[in-house]
Amino acid sequence: MFRIVFADNGEQAASETFASATEALAFRATLAGPRATRIARVISDDWRTREMNRLRNGIYTPLPRSITDSAWWVGSVPARDHFAHMASDEERVAYTQSPEKGTDDKQTIIPVTKYLAKYFGDVLQPHEIAKIADVALGNNLRLVIKDDRESFRFAYYGQRVYNESSSAVSCMAKHFEDLPCHPAEAYAAGDLAIAYVPDPRDSDKILARAIVWPDRKQFVKLYGVDERARNNLENLLDAEDYTRADDFEGANLRAITFDSDTKIIVPYLDGDAQHAEYDGSRTMRIVQSGNVDGTTTSGYTRIASRYTCDNCQDDVDEDDIQNVQGEVWCQYCVDTHAFFCNRSDEYYPDSESSEDVIVSSRGRAETWHTDAVADHAFYCDRTEAYYCRNNFTDMEVSTANGVETWCEEKAEGYFECERSGLHYSTADYTAIDVIQANGDTEIWCDEESHGEYYICVATGKAYAANVVLPDGVVVVFTGRVEDARQCEIALV
Repeated sequence: MFRIVFADNGEQAASETFASATEALAFRATLAGPRATRIARVISDDWRTREMNRLRNGIYTPLPRSITDSAWWVGSVPARDHFAHMASDEERVAYTQSPEKGTDDKQTIIPVTKYLAKYFGDVLQPHEIAKIADVALGNNLRLVIKDDRESFRFAYYGQRVYNESSSAVSCMAKHFEDLPCHPAEAYAAGDLAIAYVPDPRDSDKILARAIVWPDRKQFVKLYGVDERARNNLENLLDAEDYTRADDFEGANLRAITFDSDTKIIVPYLDGDAQHAEYDGSRTMRIVQSGNVDGTTTSGYTRIASRYTCDNCQDDVDEDDIQNVQGEVWCQYCVDTHAFFCNRSDEYYPDSESSEDVIVSSRGRAETWHTDAVADHAFYCDRTEAYYCRNNFTDMEVSTANGVETWCEEKAEGYFECERSGLHYSTADYTAIDVIQANGDTEIWCDEESHGEYYICVATGKAYAANVVLPDGVVVVFTGRVEDARQCEIALV
């Protein structure tokens, strides 16, 4: 749309508006008066809304914060009216020079230094303009080398943790929401570090990164947003005397386990050595072949077996092993080829099965190894069973077969001779009640007490040989008292 305005102040000279400049010129020729007029475009603010949306929606690459955060920029006319942004080549500034050009959707593109000099030459010195331009163009790249977990996570996934991805993408540059931490944090074990180049235009992003071994001045692989970024990183590393290596064999990784220690965090390992050896400690070592697979892109792996069953020679997981007399056995071999000694709480191989013994203990039958039996149990010849000495009492009992060991609490058919204090089998020996001098009765073994007692023919009772008879009672011996039952008592 066009209109006719006075040339000296731009005020409207006619109320009409025209669809084209030609129509406006034709009408202008009909006007009379001493004041000069001109044709002017009718300008609205629609173009401002359009440019603002392009910045907000990421269609335009914004100027680096080193410019937009500066005091001389904030509140300035360019900041308000230019909608300035980096041109498509990311080396020049594109901006809207006037409302008319904004209406026509035309941007002016000039070098960063010329733009700053044109609009801010009154507040910035030439050397300041050059430095700001260098930052905008990334010419002042710097190398950062750190070895803490936060830095590894930042380099792989961005400083705003788990919200914005690092621009140096790879299979590990993403959020692993099901894991206890980012896999890259496993590198933070003391040997390795992360070397990266921050984006000068946005400190929350990086341009390139590489895992390095500072003590050995080595790196294996470079990652970056493009080839130029990778080359810049390599040049910066070269300036620090770093050289490319085949792998990081021998370097330690942090051992981060989860799911009851059945899984372990591990990043994708570049180079020839793509495994780690985990022994249950706080770190694991990068090796050519180990029980932790470093070729996975899932960020973790199951912990492979570190053991071999000494009985069947199969691999066995740590949670499926048993100690069998100093050997590592899998649970299957233990269940089928070993027995458990309840006394020592140890397993023994079935090759010693002839040495496992059932022992009565604590109110139940237990399996003991003979080594434990020899120290803590005894065999009862009467019941033909073993008993724990802590719960049962063993005793010697004289039988027709000689002296045997019997369990006092379990065996039957014996008596104790109070004269000798010995035990005798009732099947082979006879118990007899013998009256003592004090009138008490003791149980004696008949066969072992000949000549030590006699039988009163009047009362039929047995008396100890030293018993003094009442007055008027005479004991007549038929000879040496070999058998007290042959003695006679004659009444006078």
